[in-house]
Amino acid sequence: MSMCWRFLVAVLSACVSAVVSSSALAASSPGGGALVVISDGGDVTGQLVPGATVVWPVEVTTRIDRLDSLLGRLSVAGGLAHAGNVTAEVVSCLVPWLSDHCASGEHAVLALTPLDQLLPEPAALQAPPKPRPGTTYLEVRIRVASDAHLPEDATMTAILRVDASGPDGDTVSHPTLSVSTLANTGASVCGYGVLAVAAIAAGLLIAGVAALIQRRRGMHA
Repeated sequence: MSMCWRFLVAVLSACVSAVVSSSALAASSPGGGALVVISDGGDVTGQLVPGATVVWPVEVTTRIDRLDSLLGRLSVAGGLAHAGNVTAEVVSCLVPWLSDHCASGEHAVLALTPLDQLLPEPAALQAPPKPRPGTTYLEVRIRVASDAHLPEDATMTAILRVDASGPDGDTVSHPTLSVSTLANTGASVCGYGVLAVAAIAAGLLIAGVAALIQRRRGMHA
């Protein structure tokens, strides 16, 4: 199987997984818990290419009256985990992001760091002194240097560990993001295949989001 078709199969599989995850979230949200983490998958089907940035939005909501700590730690695994020419940063905002602009409470959780230099220690997801309950809007940004030479057909999984601590104890979540590279074969069939898969993905994701919205409206009815 060619690089192109392996990529298309991976894309379609990721799309189906994203919809399944959305459905699971819709089913589990009504019960709720102290910590709710919503990841829309960001550019889960995107391609890591030189000079580009993959943005992964993650919403972290704490449903408790008092929050002692709210920490996060980014780690990566896979063929690109030790790529020094790929960097990552994590930034947070107390209000939803608008085109990568934070209107209130922007905080650098993780400064721009090469993937092979990510630290194991967690960092605060909000600015000191103490985090506030509610929703924290995160953006995980994975950047590829413009002069990077990435291996063909390589994959990577990013894991964002979120740890919330309050009077009733700790709660942990581990949202993930999968990305890959793709050889530039120049084949028009591959190009049309990507467009077709993108159309399928759009339909699947719209259906998943619609189901989630409908279920949430039912919660508040």
